[in-house]
Amino acid sequence: MYIIVINLFKFNFLKKHYNLFFQKKSKNNYLILMEFPNFPINVLSIEDFLPVNIEVYKQYYLSSFERLMNSYGNDMKKTLIISPKFHNFMTYLITKEIKNSLNIDIILIKEGISNRLEFPIFMINPKKSYIDIIINYHNSKYKNLKDQNNKTEIIFVPNETYEILEYIRKKNFNLSNFNINNYNIDLIPIDKDLFIFDCHNDLRKIYIENNYSLITQLAKSLMKLESIFGKFKSKLYFGNLTQLLKKCFEREEEKNKEILEQTKEEIFSLIVFDRSVDFITPMCTNYTYEGLIDEYFGIEFNKISVKDNLINVDVKKKFELEDKNVTFKLYNNKFYETIRSMHYLHANKYLANELIQFSEVNEKAKKETDFSKLQNTIREFKKYLNKKDDIFKNYNLAKYITNNQNNYKNIKIIQTERILLNGFKVANIQNIYDELIGRKVNLYDILRLMVIENNTRNGIFKYNILKRDLLNIYGFQYIFLFDNLEKLDWLKDRDFFQRVKKFVSTDYLSYINKFQLINKNFNMEKITDCSFVLGELCPICLKLIEKFISGGWSNFIDLLKKKSFLDYPKNEKQIFENKKEKNFIFVVFIGGITYAEIEGIRFLNMINNDFKIIIITTSILNYKKCFEQLDFKKEINYFSFRDFTNQNVEDLETILKKK
Repeated sequence: MYIIVINLFKFNFLKKHYNLFFQKKSKNNYLILMEFPNFPINVLSIEDFLPVNIEVYKQYYLSSFERLMNSYGNDMKKTLIISPKFHNFMTYLITKEIKNSLNIDIILIKEGISNRLEFPIFMINPKKSYIDIIINYHNSKYKNLKDQNNKTEIIFVPNETYEILEYIRKKNFNLSNFNINNYNIDLIPIDKDLFIFDCHNDLRKIYIENNYSLITQLAKSLMKLESIFGKFKSKLYFGNLTQLLKKCFEREEEKNKEILEQTKEEIFSLIVFDRSVDFITPMCTNYTYEGLIDEYFGIEFNKISVKDNLINVDVKKKFELEDKNVTFKLYNNKFYETIRSMHYLHANKYLANELIQFSEVNEKAKKETDFSKLQNTIREFKKYLNKKDDIFKNYNLAKYITNNQNNYKNIKIIQTERILLNGFKVANIQNIYDELIGRKVNLYDILRLMVIENNTRNGIFKYNILKRDLLNIYGFQYIFLFDNLEKLDWLKDRDFFQRVKKFVSTDYLSYINKFQLINKNFNMEKITDCSFVLGELCPICLKLIEKFISGGWSNFIDLLKKKSFLDYPKNEKQIFENKKEKNFIFVVFIGGITYAEIEGIRFLNMINNDFKIIIITTSILNYKKCFEQLDFKKEINYFSFRDFTNQNVEDLETILKKK
């Protein structure tokens, strides 16, 4: 099913030839819901799909979910047992009212689920460990497996796979004991220009566990986009993992060759980045307002959980609500959209001015005596009154962020970070780490600085001694985190030859110089390029997109050939000569994107009228989210080797196994 917005001519065409499941007129356009069979969609174009508000997509996923739940009946209480991967999405989608109307409860899947649940429904991604839990549950609940009436309900998201069905058969379990449905969620729109493909531990799955099932599913989703919108005129792949996506995508294109031959529309380009092309950006200090909100509060599906006293407008209630957490929604908020891409100091200043203007209009309305002028004043006052709560709440958030960014700890980290990224020698960096440890700074803040030093200095001075000290002070439960960071080559010891050098030239520093990633003339008041997102540093991916838009890829390909796998078309001149007035580019990030890169792409969209960039990502990252994914202590809070069975010990040995 797809939701599109079309004009009257296209609406009449589709209505005449195909079944429309839903239609609604809005001004001069028609909003429709329809399935796309295998036919040439000459009457449609990508512009038909983009104007749709994010809430419409949300309603579509919700209506699909409601139909699925209603198919089980409303007579009894249903318990939806979901995998952690979909927990945030389900809370984003389903309100308390919807849960009550559908008569469902939602719990997380785990071992030892109670047999007393009235009507359990497992909603999982195709994963062997979840199948083991479900089989154990079924065997414990239904001892007489031959009874065909005793079935366990399973919903696979997005669908069941051949591998998982084969795994069930190998377990000598009869598939007829399961009643299987699919809930097809692939690209989840969380903004007008941003789609998330997957939202749970993608960094760890891809780079630590070498689980590439996500990439094969992503290839199918890209094939779906291509079959609807038209062929990609050019495809650029950056990074080693993109080689696998390229092969999977080509295989999908071969399967759907007939459909692609019938489509006449074309998309200008597909650009795919592997996160390993630039692991530095998630570690750097983000200077955008939205990026810092994500770092301090963690944005999940356009929502944050924050102390009520921090954003509450009513000063009288602040003391009463001090320990109460509330959910603050960021999406579908036009006022928030105007400030989210700003430098956080700009946002703070802008919000302060808005508060002053609101107070002035309020005072003016009270004192105005001239009736004709009073009407204009009231009209202006109403405009501010509608966004009063948003102004106050965002001002309080911006003030909190600014105060925290200006504390000694963050200033010290930012200063050291700038020196490292500029390639200068840091005097006594060990003393900086010791000082941060002495001030009881969060371990993740120290690790981000260590990762930057590692990538800009080819290792960390006296790393093993520093690692020992950090484990002694912060706890040996972090041994799993350090092991994973070492596997990714984010942390390593610097050899003696590199230690004695006054200036170390690494790959990353060479790219900073070759691509001029650091804007030495950066001025917060006059933003001219994407470097504003990280203070004065432009992320590599943004610089590549910027160079691509300005003149193709031939001017930077030679600089990247040694970095990792690259694949690009040879007919650059022909592609750029035949570009249209509006050219759409899909940019895909495997392994996640940061809000710094998102805001940078939005800046490129704003200053380039010829191109419209749409983002597809497997997740949204910051340094905290990276470390949380790689930190196994989140899953093993306390352990003793006596508590492990033989299988558990094998799993632990696998986790600790070195490259």
